[in-house]
Amino acid sequence: MTDFQIKAVVAGFCFGVWPLIMNKSGLSGGMSSVVLTIIVLMVVGSASWSELGKVANVNWIVVVTASIISGIGLLMFNRGIAITAAQEVSVFFLTVLLAQMLVPALYHVFQNGISTYKLIGFGCAALAAYFLNK
Repeated sequence: MTDFQIKAVVAGFCFGVWPLIMNKSGLSGGMSSVVLTIIVLMVVGSASWSELGKVANVNWIVVVTASIISGIGLLMFNRGIAITAAQEVSVFFLTVLLAQMLVPALYHVFQNGISTYKLIGFGCAALAAYFLNK
C-alpha cells in the first residue's frame, strides 16, 4: 500500500469507529461535540504544533467558512448519534456517509462530467439510502 492509501484506510477506520464508541458514552449530542472537539484539539494540536508558523498566508475566510460548516455537521451528527438507539446507530451512520459521499461525487461530476457508470452509481447510492432507512 502507498502512503496515500494507508492514510485513507486509517482515517476511514478512525472515522468509522469513533461515532460507534461515542454512541455508548451517555453524553448528549451537544456535550459530546464539545468534549470531542476539546480532545481532538489536544491530539491534532500536539501533532501539528510545528506547522504553526505556516498560517500567516492562508485564506482565513475559507478557513472560517469550512470550520463553521464542519461545526454544524459535527453538532448535527453527534445529536443524531446521541438520540439513536445502539442497534440503529449503524443505519444512521450509513445514511450520513451516503449523504457525505454525494458532495465529492457531485464536485467530481461538475469538474469532469458524468458517465453512464457514475449515473448508475448515484442511483444505487440513492437506493441504498432509501432501503437502509426502511
